[in-house]
Amino acid sequence: MTKISFDLDFNKDSETLLREIQDQAKAEVEKREGKERAKAYLSNLHESVNEKIGTTYNSVTELIRALAEYASPAMRERISGSTVIAGGRRKTVSMNRELYEQIKEALAKPSPNKAAIARETNVSVVQVRKVADGGYDEKFEGTSVESVASDSKPVELPSIDIPSSGAEVETLASLPESPEIDLPPP
Repeated sequence: MTKISFDLDFNKDSETLLREIQDQAKAEVEKREGKERAKAYLSNLHESVNEKIGTTYNSVTELIRALAEYASPAMRERISGSTVIAGGRRKTVSMNRELYEQIKEALAKPSPNKAAIARETNVSVVQVRKVADGGYDEKFEGTSVESVASDSKPVELPSIDIPSSGAEVETLASLPESPEIDLPPP
C-alpha cells in the first residue's frame, strides 16, 4: 500500500476535491507500475540482448562490463572496479618499480599535482607523497639516507690527549662503594 500526502483546499467543492485525490492516486499508481515494468525489463535485459545479437551474457553485470568500453572515462573506471572497491574505498595498490618510476617522472615536471598523479597512476595520494618524500628510494633506487651516508667521507674529529695523573686513578680506586639504601615503596 502506498501512502500519498498532499495539500487540499477545503474551500473547493467536495466533488472537485474527490476528483483531485483520485487523479493524484492514479498518477502515483502509474508511476509505481512504470518503475516495476522498468525494473522487470532491465533485470532481464541481458537475455533480450543475447536473443537479438547472439551473445552469451549470463547476467546484467556481464552486459554492463561489456558496455563499459563505450562509456565515458569516469564511468568506465567506476564500472571496471579497478580503483574503487565496495564501500567507495580505493583498492590497495602495492608499489612496484614501474609505478615508482612513473610517479617520480610525473613529480619531476614543473608544479606537479599529487592528486592528479594519484588518479593517473591509480595509487593513493599518500603513496605519491611518500614517493615525493623519498619513502620508496631505498627499496627502488638504493639512494636512501644510509647509502648517502656510506658514500660520504667520514668526518674525523681531532683527538686530544689529556695526560692522566696516577693520583686520580688511585683516588677513584680507593673510594668505597656507595651503600644501597632500602626505601619504602611509594
